[in-house]
Order: sequence, then structure tokens, then C-alpha cells
Amino acid sequence: MAETSLSELCSICYVEVPKYKCPRCETQTCSLPCYKKHQQRASCSGKRDPAAYVKKTQWATPTGLDRDFNYFKGIERHVEDASKDLEDRGITDGHASLRGVASGWRSDSKLQNYLSEHRITIQRAPKGIQRQRDNTTRSTKSHRALWTVEWIGPDGEHEVHHDCPEANSISDLFSVSKLGKRRKAESHQDIPRAEKKRKIDPPSITSGSTATSMAQEPADTADPSHGPVAESHGNTEEDEPTSLTALDPPPNDDQQKSGSEKTLHFYLLKPATIGSARVVIPLNRKGRLTKCLDGHVVQEYPTVYVLHEDTNELPASLMLAKDYQAQDHVAAPSAEQLPASNTEGSINSESILAMLRRDLTR
Repeated sequence: MAETSLSELCSICYVEVPKYKCPRCETQTCSLPCYKKHQQRASCSGKRDPAAYVKKTQWATPTGLDRDFNYFKGIERHVEDASKDLEDRGITDGHASLRGVASGWRSDSKLQNYLSEHRITIQRAPKGIQRQRDNTTRSTKSHRALWTVEWIGPDGEHEVHHDCPEANSISDLFSVSKLGKRRKAESHQDIPRAEKKRKIDPPSITSGSTATSMAQEPADTADPSHGPVAESHGNTEEDEPTSLTALDPPPNDDQQKSGSEKTLHFYLLKPATIGSARVVIPLNRKGRLTKCLDGHVVQEYPTVYVLHEDTNELPASLMLAKDYQAQDHVAAPSAEQLPASNTEGSINSESILAMLRRDLTR
């Protein structure tokens, strides 16, 4: 019987023929006890090193591809575990609590109940998209919703406004945004200085039955070089003095607002439409945000156009929803046909491409 060399036996006990190989250092052992002794002696973790050099003939195989797939899946699991840990610890991102934002997308959350009650559908964007990262829409402990709203001004200026209470009106929300404040300041600067009249005290009335007034002589009979105009006293009627300007009544709040502020119109962007023109839905400027979004679909958060034009004077780049439906002969879905709320992944390829184009053009 030929003798077996030590190199062909288990590297731990040197008695049995090895049956196993360590994934990390490829040490050969014959049993589980020998393998555990190897880990203790060599301080080996027993896990394969994904950065170790592998020949092309070894990784270009089903086994090699399977190893790489498991490696990437492991990274994804670590990222998910880290995100869950941030939620549990309540670490903030500068706008809102990550825990409150992430928990709002659970099926049993207060935010989902709010969306279902008001028939508001939110289409979630893929993770990593700028629009998905900017969305901080969430519910509060008082069962109220705080929205993220995107404003697009008349000149194309853009702002993502966070923490918008759902009970406020559209016009009030826009007025407190940075874009609204900037436009208000610019409108005040555009008021001509000539319109700002000086306040003049009314002339005092003297005691007695007659009042003293200045009478202006006609231009063809009076010569300014001959001295001052003579004063006339008496009860005769006289023309009103031209040197004093009649006092205007104090302006009210509507008069103090500029014309650009009073003529602002708000339109909600309708997502996932076909064609070059953006499809918009007119909104009531005095309506609450929840009422304006009732029965509509938004991508992550609502996009609102703020324009001076009304529905009859929209630019060519925008189209009303009723005209879009009539043009394409698309019947509007009823409220019963609309889903309560969309979860992650419920977005089609056209919506993804539309959001990618918007991210690239910003």
C-alpha cells in the first residue's frame, strides 16, 4: 500500500484526506472541527475576498459571475441596512426628518391615509433621481401634511419649496416662497416715483363767514414782472387754486398690490403626457393646496406654473388638460378609477424619461 504524503492530508490533523477548502485562504481541511481550528489559529474570517486577483479563465464562468452577483447584492443589502438605521435614529437631512419622510411611504402610514382620503396619486421616481431626493412630503403628528411644491415662474425661474402646509391657499404659499418674495420686491421697485404723491396738509379755514384763497390771474393779462398777484377778499365764487393738488384717498390693500401680483394665475402640471407641450390644469388661487390636488396625479410632488396669462392666453409651450384630452380623444378617468396612491416602482418608462430630461435641462 502506497504511503500518503503529508501534503495530501488535512493540514490540521494530518490524519484524514481533506474534503473542504477555505474560501478565503484555500486551506484544506477534512471536517468542521478542523476548519474551526484553522480559523482560530490563522485568524481567518473564512469569507472570500472580492478584491483578490482572479484569472480571466476563472471569472468568465457561471461560478465567477455568480460570485460577482452575490457581491453586488451584498452591497445593496448594506446600503438598505444603513438607510434603515438612519430612519430609526431620526437623523435629519436639513429639511425634514428622514424617519418621517421614509415612514410616510408605508402602506399604513398617516400620509397614505391622507392621500387615499383625498384621491391624490403620487408617482414615485426611481431612487437616486434628483426629484426623488428633493421630495420631503410627509405627515405631522397632528395628522396634517407638509408638501414639497415646485414653483416655475413667468420667466422660467424655478424653486423647490419645502414644508408647505396643506391647509394654506396656493397664492399664500407662493407669496411666502423665495420666488414669490423676490417677484414682490421687484414689482415694488417698478412703481414710478411720480406716482408717489406727497401728502399735503389741507389749508386751514379762518374764522368768520369768508375764507381766504389765492386767485390766479389769466395768462394774457397778468405780467409776472409787475409783482405778486393781488389777493381778493369777499363772498364771490373763485376758482380752485391750481398750486394745491387734491388729496387722494388712502389706498387700500388691493391698490397697494402691483398689477403683476393681482394677475397671477396658477396651473398644475399633468405628468406622463405625450407631445412637446406641457399639459397643465388651472387652479383656484384661493383654494387650499389639498383641494387643488384632490383627484390629481403628481410625480413625487406637485409642479405649479405661475403665469400672468389666463386660460385663453397660454404660451405655445403649455396646453390645457381639456384641450389635450379633446385632441388625443382620451377620456378622463373617473374618481373611482383613480388609484389611492402609487408605491415605489409604479411608474412607466415615459415618466422616467420625462424626469431625466427635466433633470438634465435644469
